[in-house]
Amino acid sequence: MMTPLRITLYMTMIALVVFFTNIAYAVDEDLFVKEILPKPITYKEESQVNSAPVDKVYISDTHEKVEQKLKEWKHNEDNGILSSKVLDRFERDGQWCFIKIVIRELDDKTIVKEEIMECADTEHGRTDKERIKELEKMIELEKAKKPGYWELFAAFYYKDMNAPEYCRLYSQPSHAFKSFGRACLTNEGNWERR
Repeated sequence: MMTPLRITLYMTMIALVVFFTNIAYAVDEDLFVKEILPKPITYKEESQVNSAPVDKVYISDTHEKVEQKLKEWKHNEDNGILSSKVLDRFERDGQWCFIKIVIRELDDKTIVKEEIMECADTEHGRTDKERIKELEKMIELEKAKKPGYWELFAAFYYKDMNAPEYCRLYSQPSHAFKSFGRACLTNEGNWERR
């Protein structure tokens, strides 16, 4: 049942939607600018605004990244480079190398693809992500060498030939009678359903 509060709320939401769609689809930009946006500040009005002294100006890292990208685009445009891509680094004969693929336009009709291989004697240019991946691989290898908890438990529990099987019950909600299942630990430390 619709209460008066809900009706008022729905009517307000419909009015806001209509208002904002009319603004978004305004046909005449001059009309939109004149009626909706405030007037520009004139020189006389600007002098009336009080301003506080600025001590520090903070420029975020994203600004520096954008400036770097704009410089790179300008360099590519000046040299006629349409596309450039650096492939993954690899080690070759004790040197760290990477291949840079550059597609450039020489004349109005000639497009050239170049594959440039650059090498250095050190790991210069390796990213932190590559180093982290190597460390994660080393950790996984160390974990693989050591036995897990259940392997150690099985080795301790089954050290005597007369030890009964180590089993646990587990629930089976999808079973027809919702009866419990039974899982037993093997000598290798793996669980098997019985």
